[in-house]
Amino acid sequence: MYQLYEYIKYMLPCLISWFLSQAVKMIICSIKKEQKNMFASGGMPSAHTAVVLALVVRLFFTEGFGSPAFAVAFIYMIITMFDAANVRLMTGYQSIEINRLMRDLYKDKPEEIKELEVIKGHTYAEIVVGAAIGILVTVVYQIIEQSLLR
Repeated sequence: MYQLYEYIKYMLPCLISWFLSQAVKMIICSIKKEQKNMFASGGMPSAHTAVVLALVVRLFFTEGFGSPAFAVAFIYMIITMFDAANVRLMTGYQSIEINRLMRDLYKDKPEEIKELEVIKGHTYAEIVVGAAIGILVTVVYQIIEQSLLR
């Protein structure tokens, strides 16, 4: 059992962070009366950021700042957060505009319109909240793990 834990101890904080972020997202969507499923992208908070920050913080606690695994995860974190805030967010805005243009161009033939699915990225506020969730979950996880190992 201990050997299995050696493998999953890195995944558990990430999975907990993802689930908590998605649960918060579902609560916010229900308050705003929006339809969104548990696996939907975009919105408050960023589950992508929560997961990647949980991994980075977990590796910091277990492997240390100078480890190769931490360095790889840190680079992965930067790419993920940049993509969520910039590339995916702009792609979502572009989808909205392309759909608008298509409706304008084909207003006489609406049956020919094939709208793009709009999958928005994240605002900086959504990324900050996702980061806070990932860090908080992992710190609490670390405290609980350390207290159980004493």
